[in-house]
This record gives sequence, C-alpha cells and structure tokens, in this order.
Amino acid sequence: MSFLTADKEPRCILCNGLSINDNPLLELRGWIRAMLERDGLAHHPCMARMANDVAFSKGDIPWDISQPHPALVNLVETKRMAPGRVFEPGPGLGHDAVYLASNGFRVTALDISKEAVSMLRKRVEKLGLDVDLIVGDVLRDSPTEEEFDYIFERSVLQTLPPSQRAHYVLGMSGILKPKGEYIGIIRGPRTPMPESQPYAFTRNMIEQLLSTHFRNIEITRVASGFNSGQSEYFLVIACRR
Repeated sequence: MSFLTADKEPRCILCNGLSINDNPLLELRGWIRAMLERDGLAHHPCMARMANDVAFSKGDIPWDISQPHPALVNLVETKRMAPGRVFEPGPGLGHDAVYLASNGFRVTALDISKEAVSMLRKRVEKLGLDVDLIVGDVLRDSPTEEEFDYIFERSVLQTLPPSQRAHYVLGMSGILKPKGEYIGIIRGPRTPMPESQPYAFTRNMIEQLLSTHFRNIEITRVASGFNSGQSEYFLVIACRR
C-alpha cells in the first residue's frame, strides 16, 4: 500500500515522494514486483534502482546473455560502426561496453544500479580498459552535451513505461553529434503484448517513437542473443535529425 499525505494523495512506497508530471507514480508489476516483493505505487526510477540492485546482488539477471550481442559484433566487424564515442545506457555486466572499448571505441556507460556499476568497474579495471562509468537515472543523469557518435542500448527502452519513452528519446537525440546514430536491440512484439516490463514493441511503435528526432530509421529482425535461433528482437539504427 502506498503512503498517503494528509489530504490522501498517494506517495511513492519507496521514497515517500508525490507523483509529479515528469515522474508519475506507477503500480509495481511484473518483474519489478517480483524483485521487490511489494505491492503499491512508486516512481519508476525508485523501483528500477531498487529492483536492479536486488537482481545484481542475487545474480538473478534474466536479460544477461553472457557475451556481446551478435548484432553489435557484426556492426563492428563489418565496419558499419567505426570507432568513435559511444554512450551506453543500462550496460549491466558490461559485455557490450567491454567489447566496444576493446575495439577502439571510447565508451561512457550509465546504469541505475550501483551494484551493476561496481561489478563492471572491477571488470574494466582488471582488463585495463578505459570506460567512463556513471551511476544514475538515464532520464535525469545522462550527459547533456552533443558529444557522442553513437548510442548503443540493449536493455533500457524495454524497461520504460509509455509515459517515459518520449523523454528518453529526446534526451538520447540531444547528446548525439549531428548525424550521430542511435543503435538499439529492442524486444519485438509478443502475444499478448506485456503490460509491464520487459515491454515489447512493434515496428510501427518504434517508428512513431523515434521519427520526431531521428531519420533514416532502419529496423531489421535479429535474435535475442541467447542462441535461441529465433529472430524475436529488432535491430534499430536511426540517424539524429
């Protein structure tokens, strides 16, 4: 049950804050509810931060594929992605960040989980790689300058509720250099479509979401990365307008 103010306004059960326009209260559902073992309303950053910390502490990371995503490897090996500056939101254990840094890319990675960043920091230090790591909320703590050639993500958009997605796309477009590219591995449609994270997307949903700030949107089917052989995800490449 959520906290209530004197006038019965609901509050976040995790931080006791009120719902505001750019940070509304949402019901704990699906994977997040399972991780937190609680019911009620919370801000998305609060629930995402706490649920991810629990997941990484337990080693219960269902989205981790234990390798760089094959679609990313193909983009680098075919030189579709040339070495440059990359921002990766939600790197998790850092398979993609480590791969990119090992192949001449300058990587900045931001994760909402301090546990994930701590684990990744130890890994890159052991490998002698230079990866700039940030603990924070991608909607509020990402860099603000137009300094990146690429954004690569595999686990963020599918975690964001509809109310947060336009803000995310605007923020990502704003940190890319002119003609910079957004590259995402995005979960494809499911039947029925999920009502909690991990969400799923149709081609039309992706095009509508990106088209305001991006052009030349390419969407192709790719596998999840779990060696299932099923092309149930989308590789999305879009150029900043």
